[in-house]
Amino acid sequence: MRKIMKTLSMLIISSTLLAQTKSFVTYEEVSSKESGITYYDQFIIKRDNPVVRVNDKGKPINGMVIDKYKTGGVVHRGFYQDGKLTYFVNYYPNGNLERVYKQLDPKKSRVKVFYASGGVKSDVLYIHNAALKWKDYYENGQLSFYEEFNKDFSCHVLKVSYYQNGKIESKLERVKKYKFVQTEFFESGKLKSKGELRYNRFTFDYEEVGNWLYFLPDGTRTTQPLS
Repeated sequence: MRKIMKTLSMLIISSTLLAQTKSFVTYEEVSSKESGITYYDQFIIKRDNPVVRVNDKGKPINGMVIDKYKTGGVVHRGFYQDGKLTYFVNYYPNGNLERVYKQLDPKKSRVKVFYASGGVKSDVLYIHNAALKWKDYYENGQLSFYEEFNKDFSCHVLKVSYYQNGKIESKLERVKKYKFVQTEFFESGKLKSKGELRYNRFTFDYEEVGNWLYFLPDGTRTTQPLS
């Protein structure tokens, strides 16, 4: 009898989690040119005051939901808990992944965004609702940007921008608690500037300290930074 009741319970749970097809949309209705398909971000459970997605009866949605394009392909596949997203995958009209959101644990979540061609566009690790580590990529797969904050998000640990050829364009690196070194490079790889920064906890900004080094593309020292 106990085994039968357990089986019935599993069937009831499974039925509540069956995928529901909720709406049919166009790509333009759920996306922006700059940010991609961000319509569903408002339902993310880790957001500050997330919007609650409801069903046709006005009650919070629970379980797997599939939204489709009017052309028939899947645009969104997400798992909702009391109307809030804990996991989802979005798709481009061509069927390729557009982004994936995963709640890793009660504190951490991760978002990976893709180019329509299939390559990774960005990869972000969040603590609660703040980005701890952020990576952006060029469409050719080369890393274009990396940013990491310390645990209390008061300042950077590392911030690096890259040229498309893979060489570093600029680098901000923490060497002590509030002391940083910033270096900039020409696309050739030659040093453009280097100096010390100190983080001001009252203005929440970095301030130049001491004498900085500046160079021309041919390696000659100069007294003024190049634009």
